[in-house]
Amino acid sequence: MATRRAARKVTRPARFGGVRQLASGRYQARYKRDGKTYPAPDTFATEEDAWAWLTTVEASVVTGSWQAPNRVTPNLAEFGDRWITTHPRVKATTRAEYELTFTRHVEPYLGHLRLREITPGLVRQWQTNLKADLKASIPKGKRTATTRDGSATAARAYRLLTSICNAAIADRYLEVTPCTIPDAGRPHGRAGYEERPTLSAAEVGALADTVPERYRALVLVLAWAGLRIGEAAALRRCDMDLTPGAEAVRVSERAYYVAGRVDYDSPKSHAGKRRVPLPPHVASVLADHLGRFTGPDEDSLVFTTRTGGNCVNVAGPVITRRLDGMGRTDVRVYDLRHTGNTLAAIAGASQAELMRRMGHASADAAAGYLHTVEDHGRAVAQALSDVATGVSVVPLASRRRRSRAAG
Repeated sequence: MATRRAARKVTRPARFGGVRQLASGRYQARYKRDGKTYPAPDTFATEEDAWAWLTTVEASVVTGSWQAPNRVTPNLAEFGDRWITTHPRVKATTRAEYELTFTRHVEPYLGHLRLREITPGLVRQWQTNLKADLKASIPKGKRTATTRDGSATAARAYRLLTSICNAAIADRYLEVTPCTIPDAGRPHGRAGYEERPTLSAAEVGALADTVPERYRALVLVLAWAGLRIGEAAALRRCDMDLTPGAEAVRVSERAYYVAGRVDYDSPKSHAGKRRVPLPPHVASVLADHLGRFTGPDEDSLVFTTRTGGNCVNVAGPVITRRLDGMGRTDVRVYDLRHTGNTLAAIAGASQAELMRRMGHASADAAAGYLHTVEDHGRAVAQALSDVATGVSVVPLASRRRRSRAAG
């Protein structure tokens, strides 16, 4: 006779933490750890979302990665100011830029809020308001070299807020970042580098002939060597090698204008320390400049103002006025660097060579300067295809007339 098995009672494991519905209709998740109760930093729209959050916390407990969250969160003004002041890996100019951006464009809008009170919706509203305020405050001018709609400033402020919120996550004041707007850290949401206007070789020469004589060599170095103006302003006599056949400049410092004074620091990245070959025609002008405008000591600055000071904050406006006089209000002084590297690409420089010239560790920036060469190549290819298909035909008689005219 078959014996009846005793019924086994299946006991479900106790769920981690607990969920309750609040009077508002939303759900709050809580859990206990080491005798203390920890609520979720936010409430949830559904009970399932609350339990899902508890599952992630339980996983961190099981794996040993759980850490007690901070119970009291500071406001953004307090935490942001402390982060900017104590960040160990930023240059003096970057720290000054952070302070200015934070006090002008972040703190007045969001500074009073505690970190956990800043939501993605508030960040989106801040960006909308900031862009509108910036656009309304920008005076109209004749220069068209920059996009004067406040988008670059708004993007810079968004990048700063993102960095601060990431630091708050690392310090366990936040679980996730409220900065979730795609491409908000790029002006106009650009996914790549902005195409900048360039000067022709003839325009570079005309500009060099137009500026005061002490800045003529500076213009040529900026354009033909592709240096940043801060790098050129930090060059010293000992950085010059004008040996025929080996003409070059050594970039090892960069001049910054911070808090009313000039500061010297290393270039933007390790790759920024480099030796840049000089075209012979630039080296000859530079040799004349050293004899006329540079002190005799090896440590003497190559480019200076009339009073012998650093030119980093003076030469730029002088060059800009000459650009305006040439009708090139669309060009910035920084675009001389873009000009030089575009000309180098046209002359046949490879991507690796462009990276070395510019002092970039990333290939992305160098690739931007190859667009001109690639675009020209595509245009030639299209023209050849047009000839092959009969879309574009140059009559033989027309070619003969051109040949005779050229002769």
